[in-house]
Amino acid sequence: MFPIHRASLQTFDLKKYQEDNHKKQIDTILQNILKQCCSDFEKTIQTNIQQKMFTWNLHTVRNIHIQGYPRTDDYLLQFIEKIKETFIDCEIIIDPLKIYLTITW
Repeated sequence: MFPIHRASLQTFDLKKYQEDNHKKQIDTILQNILKQCCSDFEKTIQTNIQQKMFTWNLHTVRNIHIQGYPRTDDYLLQFIEKIKETFIDCEIIIDPLKIYLTITW
């Protein structure tokens, strides 16, 4: 945002700024959760290699809450997209209750 020009301040759109800030917050949170998922995957790969499957609890994704914004399944959808980008060509399964993520290869 800085340095900022006078013209930019005069046309400043608070709503757009808040939306952009919210998106950045969500992206940071989802990146951190993805790092944790990958870390857990690495820790368990030796036991999962026989089954060719990794299961992970989605509670951290389902519990995302940013003050001033309602909880939503959109965060889960965004997270799944990040998982698909990370585990390329793997099957990604979410159970019907949206509690567990399963990655098979």
